[in-house]
Amino acid sequence: METGRDATARTPPVPVGGVGVRFSGQGNDYFRIWIADLLCMMLTGGLYWPWLRRRRWLFLDANTWVGAHRLADLQQTPLPGVWPPRWQPLAVGAFIIGLWLFITRSMGIFGWPMLVALFGISGPLWLYAGWRARLGLVGWRGAPLDFQGDLLTACLVWIRMCLPLVPAGLLISALFLDNFRLWLLGGSWTSRYGLTSETQELIPWMVALSVALAMANWYHAAVHFGLGHVHHPDGVGRSRLHFWPLLRAALVALVLILPAPFLAIGLVYANWPVLLSLLSIEPPGTLENLSNLAPDADSLFGSLRLDVSVLDGSVLTDGGLCVACRATMVLLMLAGCGLLLMMGWRYFSTRLWNKTWSTFRVGGYAFEGHLAAGRLMATGFFCDVLTLLTLGLYYPYGVVRMARLRRESVRVLSLTEPIEGAVNPPPATPLAVPRPRTHWVLALGLMAAPLVFAVWVALYGRPVLSDMLVRAMPPAFDTALGDATLTRLQREGVQPSGLSIETQKRLREGLQAAVQKSWEPRELPPYRIQFVRGGDVLGPNAVTLPGNLILITDELLGLAARQPDRAAVLVGVLGHEMAHVIHQDPQRILLLASLRKSVKMVLTGQGQDDLLASGADTVLYQGYGANIRQAADAGSIRMLRANGHSPQVMADFLKALEAARFANPAWMVAAQRVPISLSAQPVDARRLEAFKDKSE
Repeated sequence: METGRDATARTPPVPVGGVGVRFSGQGNDYFRIWIADLLCMMLTGGLYWPWLRRRRWLFLDANTWVGAHRLADLQQTPLPGVWPPRWQPLAVGAFIIGLWLFITRSMGIFGWPMLVALFGISGPLWLYAGWRARLGLVGWRGAPLDFQGDLLTACLVWIRMCLPLVPAGLLISALFLDNFRLWLLGGSWTSRYGLTSETQELIPWMVALSVALAMANWYHAAVHFGLGHVHHPDGVGRSRLHFWPLLRAALVALVLILPAPFLAIGLVYANWPVLLSLLSIEPPGTLENLSNLAPDADSLFGSLRLDVSVLDGSVLTDGGLCVACRATMVLLMLAGCGLLLMMGWRYFSTRLWNKTWSTFRVGGYAFEGHLAAGRLMATGFFCDVLTLLTLGLYYPYGVVRMARLRRESVRVLSLTEPIEGAVNPPPATPLAVPRPRTHWVLALGLMAAPLVFAVWVALYGRPVLSDMLVRAMPPAFDTALGDATLTRLQREGVQPSGLSIETQKRLREGLQAAVQKSWEPRELPPYRIQFVRGGDVLGPNAVTLPGNLILITDELLGLAARQPDRAAVLVGVLGHEMAHVIHQDPQRILLLASLRKSVKMVLTGQGQDDLLASGADTVLYQGYGANIRQAADAGSIRMLRANGHSPQVMADFLKALEAARFANPAWMVAAQRVPISLSAQPVDARRLEAFKDKSE
């Protein structure tokens, strides 16, 4: 039986006073500090990072009040040698140099083991110095905290922290390497060693479990090492944080975290050619051609392919959205995956925060953590979205908001005497958490903003933007671009027409007269008609180039001469090309495909040479979307009817053009070489039906 003294000793002390934590920091104040720190980071190449952390902690602690006392006294000098330790700038510099070697050197693959070794060797120093520096800045009631840990203990704790990372890293590496091997070579190690499909399906779950174990073990060991060696004049710190609550929190967090990397992998796997095109000077061809670059081999991620080309609505390419718009959609969706990762991490950090404070005792004081996970996740999501929308400028305000939310969720209980400045007596029951003020409506609205913007861009934005750019494009640049495109075709083999000058003049005058009957003079921009010999480069074809230059090949004239009504065929072909001229379609393709250069040219008047150098390839190797083709066919129908011809003539000629193209393999290749040309455009039943309907 226990004695009265033993029972009294084991009875937990009753709190005699308690007070909530208050935070008085303002976002504008920290914004000024953050701007200065950011400038110093850029000037020092990252070596200022230890001082940046110190300034942030000092600002947050100096504005954190417990009763009548603040956590950090700005007039008090921190412990000598606490921050920044001399080795830390050297370690940061070595890390930056190692990263530079990995990225820029030709033998950069050896940078990986170097970086891992650097991190592993310096890990105990980071752990020890981080806790010592952090606690050295905190004081209360004139008594600074001290850290009594040592490097030997830090090394042992570091080994414990890293051990579960080994199986997790091996499983993750095996998963990715196996699928990349299947993607590149068509075979995987799992199939090679005879693993069943059921076993292969268990691999991601084994990865998730190993990551959860590593997360829980990492923070359990780090918190025990740090808070278990806190020294206060009134006593030594003690942490009773248990492992299993952290493991449960990590498993729940992974339910939110796990879909994000697979969604991101699926996005990149299906759209990597578009993302790679952002790194080049110009997109290398249509999206359909880009998709052909992807290997045919499937892998675990094959079922996760998220090809945003299904969000069609573009008028620029046969493959769906134009390269720039499609890449923007991919980047926005990847940002959404990042936000999902942050949501899962914040759930875990909430549980870690509450368990850490509720199990910590030091110097006769206990703590209670009552941070609501939903409130933290909603506020964090709100801050993340605003940070993305403001290109990072909202970050310091988000730091202050999150710090206020975290710190004001803690209540300090005195086990020996009332806390000075506590205006309210301790409650008889555990402190009730006030109903959180959530931001779900605003957060959901901001989450929907990119989708609404994308829909607006798809319906109205691209036409509006292209109209503005086309109107602002200098006429001299338009003409020079057309001449450069023609020169490019001539280098590939397009030759001057074999027709006599008189024949060309007669045809040109007849076609121009037909154009004047079809459109009002105010609708017609200045244009040129030029006859060329297409050969194996164009074949029987007609194409509109920038500068309102229309090319008609001798081969097309010969094919039209074999039709029952040659004049009607030429009128229909020219009507199709005149619609491209009136709508400025080649110019729109160039300006939207090279959006960055186009905006720079329009706003600053610079960059014309760069745009002109790559403009010919961009125009020739892009394709027209269905909307542009329909508008051009409508121009053909309009011109045929205005000149007394049946639109059915154009439908018959398109079928004859397609038959001639299939009969001559060289012409088939030529049609695909210039996707904006007439013969490269598909002749389907819907297109032929449009001509038939108009003829009735």
